[in-house]
Amino acid sequence: MTEPEESLTKACFNCKSNLSHYFAKHIYKNTKPYHVPITLEGHDIFAFVDPGSTFTAITPGIWSTLNLSFTSCPSKIIMAAPGLSIDRKGFTNKTKILHNGLAAFHNFEIMNLNCSTGVFLGADLMPHIGFYLKKLAYC
Repeated sequence: MTEPEESLTKACFNCKSNLSHYFAKHIYKNTKPYHVPITLEGHDIFAFVDPGSTFTAITPGIWSTLNLSFTSCPSKIIMAAPGLSIDRKGFTNKTKILHNGLAAFHNFEIMNLNCSTGVFLGADLMPHIGFYLKKLAYC
């Protein structure tokens, strides 16, 4: 694994896991995060694909750099782990995203996420830009 890949893997591992749990210590051992190229309002960047998230998010740093218009809505977003929440700054107005020839307009949650990637693609946006989970067992 190259140094940048290792750095991103470590950052996203820390972002999405709690090392005190046995499960978290072992599930990521052979798992790599998925980073995909996207175009966000004309800027080519990489985004982290997070199918476990119900919403798509952007960090304040990327939001500011791209000078995206937004709606202020300070609040807390409750995360999946018990007792864990994160400050929400607001959400972007409809923002154009391109991936693999597909375009969508989407509102991104603006929040500080502790990861080196500034854009996180959640389940709310994924099907609109061609990401699908396939071959999952179901009842």
